[in-house]
Amino acid sequence: MVCLRLPGGKVTTDDSEMRQHAVDFYSALYKAEDCDSVHTENIRHTENTENIRHTENIRHAENIRHTENTENIRNIENIRHIENTENIRHTENIRHNENPENIRHTENPENIRLTENTENIRHTENTENIRHIENTENIRHNENTENIRYNENPENIRHNENTENIRHTEKTENIRNTENTENIRHTEQIRHTENTENIRHTENSENIRHTENSENIRHTEQIRHTENTENIRHTENTGNIRLTEH
Repeated sequence: MVCLRLPGGKVTTDDSEMRQHAVDFYSALYKAEDCDSVHTENIRHTENTENIRHTENIRHAENIRHTENTENIRNIENIRHIENTENIRHTENIRHNENPENIRHTENPENIRLTENTENIRHTENTENIRHIENTENIRHNENTENIRYNENPENIRHNENTENIRHTEKTENIRNTENTENIRHTEQIRHTENTENIRHTENSENIRHTENSENIRHTEQIRHTENTENIRHTENTGNIRLTEH
């Protein structure tokens, strides 16, 4: 039988009473409390910071996976290239060995020794290349591991956040400088346009004055020509009158 000792010292075996006591106990233990606005903002800021760090870690992990996939693709391509090269060499060797002249040349003991030495050199070069590739892969793996450890360090996370803020500030300053430069250029263009318009207006005024002077000169010449013509006609008429009187 199960029993429960209540705060007053009473021992009960009633299931409903023990259940009610458990509900009251845990309700009082985990009751909701009011938080001030500053504490709430700190909680939200902490949650946002954690979400940002989690997102950055996910992106970094995706970049590492992408890098590993890229490296695997490169390795596969290199392996295929090596296999194709080996197949080409093997095919060339078969064709070379099928040639009767080459068969005779191969049967020569001196040439056999030379061929064995060449094969050993190629085998050594291939072994060195494999070791070089393995060392390169290990170096890249160590660099990726160090980067992961570096990014997981809280101090480095703070440093990265500060660096991002500095970059954001620099970008904002660059945007402001660009806007100021654009405004200066726009102002200079407006001034240049106004000066050009004033020059054109002045040229038009000069042309108008020149046209007026030309018109006045022509009009004066026409008046003088008309007066001279009238004087000539008057003189001819006077001569005719005198001739008539005689």
